[in-house]
Amino acid sequence: MKLSLPKFQLALVLALAAISAGVVALTYWALTPSFYFEVSMRSSTEGVAQTFYDVGRGIRESDSVRLYLHDAKSRAVYRFPLPKGKYRTIRFDPLDHGNAHLIINYARIVDMFGHTLRRFPLGKLRVANISASEIKDGRMSLTLGPADNDSILIINPGTPLELHMAPSARLLFAARIFLCCFLPLAAAGFFGLLLAKQLSSSRMEQRWSRFAGWIQLHPSRALLLVAVISTVISCYPVVFFGRSFVSPNNGFFLLYDRLPTLPGYTSSTLDDAKGADIGAAAYFHIPSSIVESRAIFHYFELPLWNRYNLNGVALLGQGQSMFGDPLHTIVLIAGGAAWAWDLKFLLAKILFAWGAGLAIYSATRHLPSSLIMAASSVFIGFFAFRYDHAAIFSICYSPWILYCWFRINEVTTIKRAVPWVFGLMVTSWAEMNSGTVKEAYVLLLGINCCGLLIVLLNYDPFSLKLKKLIHLAWGGLLFTAISMPIWLTFLDNLRTAYTVYNIPGVWQLQPSLIIGLFDDIFYREFVLGEGVSNPSANFLILLGVLLAVGHFRILIRDRAFVAVGISTLLALGIVFGIVPPSLIKKTPFIGNIYHIDNIFSCVLIVEFVLLAGFGLRAFWENSNSKEWRANVTVSFLVLAILLSLYFGFVQAVNPRVPMMHSRAVPMSAFFYWYASTLLVAVVALPFIVRGIVRSARSRILTVPLLVASLFVLHWRHGMYLKTPFDAYVMNPQVRVNFAAKSSAIDFIQQNQTEPSRVVGLGDNLFAGFSGALGIEGIDGCDPLMNPYYRQLTTAWGIELGSGWRFIITGQKLANVKPLCDLLNVRYFLGSSREQPEPALRLAGQFDLAVYENNWVWPRAFFVDRLSAYDSLSQFIKMVVRSNGHPFAAIERADLERNPSLAPLVTEQTGSQVVAAEDYRSTTNSTSFKVVAPRPGMIILTEAYVPKDFCVTLNGKSVPYFRLNHAFKGVMIERPGNYQLSFRYWPSHFTLSLWFSAIGSGLLICYIWVCRKITAETRQETGAG
Repeated sequence: MKLSLPKFQLALVLALAAISAGVVALTYWALTPSFYFEVSMRSSTEGVAQTFYDVGRGIRESDSVRLYLHDAKSRAVYRFPLPKGKYRTIRFDPLDHGNAHLIINYARIVDMFGHTLRRFPLGKLRVANISASEIKDGRMSLTLGPADNDSILIINPGTPLELHMAPSARLLFAARIFLCCFLPLAAAGFFGLLLAKQLSSSRMEQRWSRFAGWIQLHPSRALLLVAVISTVISCYPVVFFGRSFVSPNNGFFLLYDRLPTLPGYTSSTLDDAKGADIGAAAYFHIPSSIVESRAIFHYFELPLWNRYNLNGVALLGQGQSMFGDPLHTIVLIAGGAAWAWDLKFLLAKILFAWGAGLAIYSATRHLPSSLIMAASSVFIGFFAFRYDHAAIFSICYSPWILYCWFRINEVTTIKRAVPWVFGLMVTSWAEMNSGTVKEAYVLLLGINCCGLLIVLLNYDPFSLKLKKLIHLAWGGLLFTAISMPIWLTFLDNLRTAYTVYNIPGVWQLQPSLIIGLFDDIFYREFVLGEGVSNPSANFLILLGVLLAVGHFRILIRDRAFVAVGISTLLALGIVFGIVPPSLIKKTPFIGNIYHIDNIFSCVLIVEFVLLAGFGLRAFWENSNSKEWRANVTVSFLVLAILLSLYFGFVQAVNPRVPMMHSRAVPMSAFFYWYASTLLVAVVALPFIVRGIVRSARSRILTVPLLVASLFVLHWRHGMYLKTPFDAYVMNPQVRVNFAAKSSAIDFIQQNQTEPSRVVGLGDNLFAGFSGALGIEGIDGCDPLMNPYYRQLTTAWGIELGSGWRFIITGQKLANVKPLCDLLNVRYFLGSSREQPEPALRLAGQFDLAVYENNWVWPRAFFVDRLSAYDSLSQFIKMVVRSNGHPFAAIERADLERNPSLAPLVTEQTGSQVVAAEDYRSTTNSTSFKVVAPRPGMIILTEAYVPKDFCVTLNGKSVPYFRLNHAFKGVMIERPGNYQLSFRYWPSHFTLSLWFSAIGSGLLICYIWVCRKITAETRQETGAG
């Protein structure tokens, strides 16, 4: 077979490759610093690191560079650009605030090629304004106290260090970049020409014709096929190479304070997620799924309570358990395994692309636009922003809600609307149980309001529209009843819980940042370290929206487009500050979200996908019209306005997002060339597509150009194994086994004769992960916390990381050990580097060091006396003075409400304590036996929640009280042997189950009646 190509085509491909590579190389050559001060380090908190350098002018602010410091779960590399010059001193300020722990692995100066020019021994760094520093295992450990707000490390190179790079070296750097870009581009262009030639043969044209006919006959299957292919391409490391959405090497610790962080694997490679919230899955959703699976398949009960976090906390009442999500069944059956989570993420992305394509096809009846948007929708910046967050499921289910609304809108008889009303209930149920509260409930509200507007603005006769609305209202009522166990349990828990969102707050974006909604690179330039801060779509979706604006005079006649447009404008106003924050704060629930910007951006992304579908259809259908040029010109004018807003105003006004800079920052080299390629591709695409449509002869060139343009618009939003631009893409790491056996955990479980809790020292046994291991801990990242427990731990002064996890180290253990005694903490897990409090006994050295606390209070015990306290500080003093002797105390305000306890109130001196025995625990319940020698109280050191526990004493229901500030107990009126049982069952849960059962029954009757009416109508029609 002869594979000859016209010389003109080859020359054009080479020229285009050379121009593209040249632009990239010149951009990098002009904007890449010649030298960097490079530090590999890890910080326990977020903040700002700053490097000052003395090049003959002394240490001053103008000769400094700042970078954003991530709350890293493993080491990260930070590069501070340095100008050429003679360096006398380098001053490194590792963090701009105190109360933090940092580990520095190395500090060195490198050139633009990555070559080490000078490595600085950590032991020779001078330390200032730092509470404690230590060199161990070749690393520098820094402990910053509360007052260490100006921590300093001084590097004195001895003789002045001269940094100078010859122009030829910089040209060599540019040549490298040029070749790295030119060779693959030229190769891709060459093979593209060969492929285009083969695809244009007569045989292939026949096959393409048959395939196109199949697509037209089976649009739903075609959309599913495109969704699957696009998802596989975008997530190929997960599908083919054993990588994982939920790998700890994506940036979090679990059992060990280092990588590998679990037994059974060896990789220590880390992906920098650039500030994406990967901890929510690691410390809540993954452990919760294992707890739920254990509850269902081991204890055969509903997963209502999580005994493994925070001394007991509501699980279903968090509103984020995913119990009820159909896809989550896979994870529960697999026991929370990583492969099951990966499968769920992949299926969710397929559903997103498929649902978006179906919604667009239902709204526009234009299959090409639907196929393009289905393929494009899995390559959006939202997935990098959320990485492994449950919000991915929330946004992935939402297009199906709109699809059901479109189907309801298009039917002309009520009998055809009923199945889609039922479908709307099913999709809304999946959305409600998708694993988030803020994103899921805002999407439920926003997308359903958009759908309702679609139906209201339709041209249906009034009678048909009224009937549809009646059926929709009935469906909404049934959905409310059926879903009551989910939303009512959440609202009940929210009413009494502590959450960081108790005080209303609103974070919005500047209108000048609106272009960032289509590619987050425009957001990231104003975040220190170019971290993620808000979700985005992609520039193909932007092009579709621009084309919709350009064809507005045509699309305005489409009521569905108008409805989606109105809904989009409302969401835009909320995200970008048009709607005043004072008004949002007054709105129930919405006013407490805080992250208005990224939450409502989810609604915008879904609606923009739809608007883009409308825009592509209008462009496709009018590409040969006389108004084509005018419409495209309007689109590009809008693009110019967006760019002018961004470059002209965003650096002049301080962005409102707290994570962002309060001052202008220089754009990175990557930003300039990437943004340039985006704009070139966006501008070129309409002309390329028009050339394909109008001229078959030019397709041998225009089709490869089309593919190249689409690649430019999408490549950064996919997953990769390794790229030169890893700081800007997702590189998921190795899949691990969450159930891998730890010898230290096995030792604890085998030696526990009665229930007790375990605490990890430092970053060992990271907060929230204990539930996955089946051991109980004292902290967790549950968003709705027990208010009494929060008060107790806050008043004690436990150091917090990220506002929720307890930071307990061997050096600081003495301060919190009395509290740990009270909280039933028997074991502490540390690494060999830890030096814990002498009161602990080393029980064994395994994969972790296991220390035992011999002064621990029993989980449950009887005491014959009761103390009263007036304030929490007074109770804390009582605990400290007890020296490990258990007691029972009640707040005086509670005592006044329960006068029956007054006879037991006396001094604790000489009190008799009897530990409980024969414990039986499930996910939701704790039972035990205790011998009471006289009247008194039985205390259970598990979190107190009013009215939500069923307590039985020897089989009889009894009241329970709040004791020891955060825990629960019952009164014993006479001596004897007692069997006591506490079972968590929310106070309104039975009522909600009845409503759900009634709603389900009515739904079955509703469907049956509608089917019967439909069948009778068919019979009458047949008889007629």
